[in-house]
Amino acid sequence: KWGFLKPVNHTEQDYSEGTIAVTQTMVDELKAKVNALGYPAPDAHLEYITDNTVSLYKSKPPITAGTVSKSGSTVTLSNWKNVAAFEVCDSSDKIVSVSSGSTTGFSLSTGGKLYAVPYSGARQQVAAN
Repeated sequence: KWGFLKPVNHTEQDYSEGTIAVTQTMVDELKAKVNALGYPAPDAHLEYITDNTVSLYKSKPPITAGTVSKSGSTVTLSNWKNVAAFEVCDSSDKIVSVSSGSTTGFSLSTGGKLYAVPYSGARQQVAAN
């Protein structure tokens, strides 16, 4: 989900010039190697784990919903607990931004939705515009 396993061929100029090259063959070989290890898939959606949310991934609590107030396209939350991240989606449910679980203010476009996401990834709709 972070884009690490996508083909790329890019020259980067940082402290010195270097090329980052990842081919589809390299991606396929790594995925096959990892799958061959036989480990079970994680029971958590790790894309939102941070230093601030690692305890949620260890204790696995459900979300505790707080309050939601709306004014036009602005959504304000208070007292939401156990949220790893909030996802703002457009009218086609495509994620347009992700914020930490401690964020309290959001702007939704017409038809947009706001989701609270726990460690498990099971989105809970908070608001719609």
